[in-house]
Amino acid sequence: MKSKRILVIEDDPITCEVISVVLEDFGFELMTSSDAEQALQVARDAPPNLILLDLSLPDSMALCAMLKREPATETAAIILMTHHLSEEELSQVVNSEADAQVSKPFSPLGLLAIVHECLQRQNVPLT
Repeated sequence: MKSKRILVIEDDPITCEVISVVLEDFGFELMTSSDAEQALQVARDAPPNLILLDLSLPDSMALCAMLKREPATETAAIILMTHHLSEEELSQVVNSEADAQVSKPFSPLGLLAIVHECLQRQNVPLT
């Protein structure tokens, strides 16, 4: 049985804590990182089923592409976490290799729903 491992790449400790509390309460194993280099190492050590990536991090779109090519994460679903986007940023998100996006601030149940949807597409058991 596949695990339900999620890597959260987020530099805001409060947002990271909220995400962790919500998803851990529903049985997900959480790993966190605040930068690209650390995220890649964490993912290589324990490949996640899903990645939550903060779009406001430096070079986040390049990181998204890199994660889709990294052997440890190439099959992981990627959800981009975004704030209000300009038209150019929205175009980048639409053309990215991400599987979904969620706008900040998000509700805990809204986040959980999109996580479940992405994991179900990967046939990861949720129970």
